[in-house]
Amino acid sequence: MDELWTKRVEQKLSPERITANLQNAAMYLVAYELLRRSIVDELQAFYLVGMPGITAPGMEREYQEEVSTRHKKVYEASCLWLADQGVFDESDVAELQRIREHRDQIAHELPALMMDPAFNVDLGLLSRMRHYLGAAGRYWGSVNASLGEIPADEIDYDGIVSMSMLLFDHIASIVESTEA
Repeated sequence: MDELWTKRVEQKLSPERITANLQNAAMYLVAYELLRRSIVDELQAFYLVGMPGITAPGMEREYQEEVSTRHKKVYEASCLWLADQGVFDESDVAELQRIREHRDQIAHELPALMMDPAFNVDLGLLSRMRHYLGAAGRYWGSVNASLGEIPADEIDYDGIVSMSMLLFDHIASIVESTEA
């Protein structure tokens, strides 16, 4: 190793950088799990559990036909289904795949994140997760709102904020306040 590389590794191993990297990794992993739940779990609940006022018998077959056939991986299949609903577009689906791949890299290579100067949490993708979490939350909120007793003209669909988004923002505000 050359001297520059050694210096970069030493910097990466400093207590401040270790703390920041662990904090960024934790935030990314939590954000991804919130996003995955909004994309995968909400869709499965829609088909397999049913929505208020809608019975679920036979919905498992419909889920298989309409969602599972889109891709062998449930996350990708769910993203594609949501794209068909207008929640995401083709470039969003590609970026959601990059978000999942980066999540896998962080989760499975955490020691490398602590030591390798070339490996960092992509904070741009973290920011984009917030965008997608909001889009999915608004979609599922509007689905739920359309089944409720509130007249449609009284609902601010663009203002719908999911519990997952509230949790994401709360955690992010705590992380930001500890960085200051």
